[in-house]
Amino acid sequence: MAERETSFAKNVQLDSYKQSLLDRAERLGVTFNNASSNEAKQSQGDKQGSSMVEKDQPKHVNRPPEEMAKAADRQAYAKGMRNDDKAAKTKQAMDSERAKRLIEKAKAEQQNKDQNNNGMKNSM
Repeated sequence: MAERETSFAKNVQLDSYKQSLLDRAERLGVTFNNASSNEAKQSQGDKQGSSMVEKDQPKHVNRPPEEMAKAADRQAYAKGMRNDDKAAKTKQAMDSERAKRLIEKAKAEQQNKDQNNNGMKNSM
């Protein structure tokens, strides 16, 4: 007796199974090229009109008139100078502290060497 299929669904093959990956890659490539060319056309289409019209926009400047700004600028400059001075003093203090620690470390090492040398002389 010939083998009998129990379900028709086992024999159904969809179109996506029949296509190879190369076929799908070609179609995807074409779709991508079409989409990128459409995007390029749209970006070129947005630049319609005169460049003078584009540049002729009101410019909003977030700065007060010069007479009003002078006092604020002076204050900001003075504050910056104070901060720079504080930073310089802090750096100088840190450098001097570091130098003191290095001197103390060198003295301690010298004392250890001296003690080791004295201990070696006494043991001989």
